[in-house]
Amino acid sequence: MDVADQIRQIYERLPYPRLEGSSMRTPRWQLAPMDWITTMWQPAKPAPSRVLVAGCGTGAEAFALRRKFPNADIMAVDFSRHSIDLALASQRRLEPARKIRFVVGDLAGRHFAKKIGCGFDFITCHGVLSYIPNSARALANLARSLTPDGALYLGVNGAAHFSVAWRRVLPNFGYNLHRFEDGIRLRRLLALFDALVGHRKRFIAKQDAAFLAGDLFGALNRALPLANWNRIARRSGLHCRGNFAALSVLRPALNDNSCALLMPRTRVEVAELLDRLCPTYFLRLVYTRTAPSNPPWHKAGELMDWLPQLTPLYVHRWPKRKTASNQLPRVEFRSGSINTLVEMRVPGWELEILRRSNGKHSLRQILDTLPARPPGKILRSQLYVLHQFAVLNLLPPRPDRGIVPC
Repeated sequence: MDVADQIRQIYERLPYPRLEGSSMRTPRWQLAPMDWITTMWQPAKPAPSRVLVAGCGTGAEAFALRRKFPNADIMAVDFSRHSIDLALASQRRLEPARKIRFVVGDLAGRHFAKKIGCGFDFITCHGVLSYIPNSARALANLARSLTPDGALYLGVNGAAHFSVAWRRVLPNFGYNLHRFEDGIRLRRLLALFDALVGHRKRFIAKQDAAFLAGDLFGALNRALPLANWNRIARRSGLHCRGNFAALSVLRPALNDNSCALLMPRTRVEVAELLDRLCPTYFLRLVYTRTAPSNPPWHKAGELMDWLPQLTPLYVHRWPKRKTASNQLPRVEFRSGSINTLVEMRVPGWELEILRRSNGKHSLRQILDTLPARPPGKILRSQLYVLHQFAVLNLLPPRPDRGIVPC
């Protein structure tokens, strides 16, 4: 029996996630916040019209997406017939979920595109790719299924995933990693590991059998640094746009104004650097078929033609027009989805740039309306910090667009 068949047998015997209580009526959102995904993706449309759930398990993620995008055409695929049967049974009980099409299919299969089709503008693959032997082929299949301007959300195990160390230790206690056997002794041992590594409230020990069979035991559990996942994705024709964990790791740098030292690194280069410094347990990533356009941070003349745009990740609060002469205006950016409040004292010129950052006016146009231009180095430094914290996106100039008056 090859690795893929061993993994399939695990999920046939222990489908995931477990269906119980009211969990399917109010399915929990497992992906990174959609407004962050949208900020990284920068789609042409406000909401996706065709969605593919790649590795849907028993359907919880597909049902959550149905609630999020009630008008979208949703397809969900999994290689486990048992899991799909359970998803279909749940669908029959849930009237709002009837529009979802559940299909049995192998993400790494040679005929995946022919069976599933293409033209999806949003694909999610959450907690699946780490357990697929031929992850590169699976990513290539998903890339072919995307529209040219679509996005793939990918959730995979990072280098700090608990299984990396625990799988090395469990055989010392007589456990065969390829055969999951639940029991009191195993749970007590996992509780000990939880306590030793500082997990809260027996985090791993209390997980259900399906989780342990896939995330800790089993024939394969690929947990890699971000840079490795990005290399695999690039070979499949996909380009990383961002890693959700980077925002929380980078947050302390906002307070001491040191984030600008990272310039001119792109968001992805910064994310890979942070992942090397602080490896992540689980990576939440956004990929597109087109490479992101990176602002020319060290070319002041070219940067002036780029268009700043406030992202949907934050709700902003502008200060009153009149501020005490000895104080800089205070700007507040609040994001419930990432539990972040950014408060900044900014000079008047920066406040005016933020007010007019609607993606229609270039930096040059905005600056031409100000009584005096700020020093170029300070301007680029402040814009770079706002860009890295996803407060601003900078859109490349479009030669065919007319001049929009400020």
